[in-house]
Amino acid sequence: MDSEDEIPRERRWTDGLSQLAGLGVSLTGRVPRSEFRQTLLTVAASLLEARQGLFVEMNEATFEWTATAALEVAPGDSSSLRVHLGEGPLGRAAQGHSILTLSAALPEMPYLKPPLALVPLSVQQRPLALVMLADPAAGEFPAKTIVRADILRQTAALVLTNHVLFERAQRSRSTLTATLSHALEAKRGAAADVAMREQTAVRELARAMNLPGPLVQQAESGVLLRDLGLLGVSENILNKAGKLSEEEYAAVKAHPEIGHRILRDAPELRAVASIVLTHQEWFNGRGYPAGLIGEEIPLVSRMVAIVAAWGAMTSDRPYRPALAPNAAMAELRRQAGTQFDPRLVDVFLHLVESQSAAVTLS
Repeated sequence: MDSEDEIPRERRWTDGLSQLAGLGVSLTGRVPRSEFRQTLLTVAASLLEARQGLFVEMNEATFEWTATAALEVAPGDSSSLRVHLGEGPLGRAAQGHSILTLSAALPEMPYLKPPLALVPLSVQQRPLALVMLADPAAGEFPAKTIVRADILRQTAALVLTNHVLFERAQRSRSTLTATLSHALEAKRGAAADVAMREQTAVRELARAMNLPGPLVQQAESGVLLRDLGLLGVSENILNKAGKLSEEEYAAVKAHPEIGHRILRDAPELRAVASIVLTHQEWFNGRGYPAGLIGEEIPLVSRMVAIVAAWGAMTSDRPYRPALAPNAAMAELRRQAGTQFDPRLVDVFLHLVESQSAAVTLS
């Protein structure tokens, strides 16, 4: 091999592996799964100098293995492909832990030009995907390339591990949030549509602030679970129509700390526990439980406080009917700089006033 050709190849391998590793870091909510698959397949094909490729993975709902990304393969060609673990070259390759090369075309994939390199990806010995590469530029996959490709396989498997763990954590957090939120709704007698409106509102506000995906999700969970500690407060106090006594008000004021204690030991909701603890802090430092002031209060907590107040004001309560949107907007403006972050109030009210947001937020 010409040494002058080897230098660009070395650089391409370094850059390609760095791109794969970086893709694992970016899998925090910003990279759609379809883009993740296609990028991984494209990088793998580039490193092995293959002109064709397929990314095959298991659908966790149906347990079928199908092609979910393709390179230089017509969409209709691979649509009928099904891989069954342990059956045939593809099924055995998917279950394996090393790269398999095939010199001849496979009957089920005549559209892939041999030779083929089958690169299995697994998480904790569990097969999750199979990268199939074909039609190498050199007419073959040299032994040196296959050895290097094993580094690619391990790197890609780590990326896929991060992706799978992230998705599982997302599902676990969503399930736990929904369960606790339903329990809270039953306790308070709150309507589910109010919670949905608040969740939509805080999502729109978070996106308007250009927050990354994980913080958007934390904000959604935070607004649903902010009052979780009220599970420890008597219904008689929560549904009282008149003014609360000092003792009753003290019981209500304990709810952020109660909610924090409930959530803090759940790894999926540890960040949300912080929101629950601080959502009653005031921008001027006169809130509770810690009397935090200004930007000492976490940004997402400041956002949740505004959306929670908006949801409360625009919903019926035992002691008063819902306020009209204009009246609720005026109250938020009045409390800007006192109870609420004035910059966030401006952003939120702009969303409410916009025609597209008015339907979903009010």
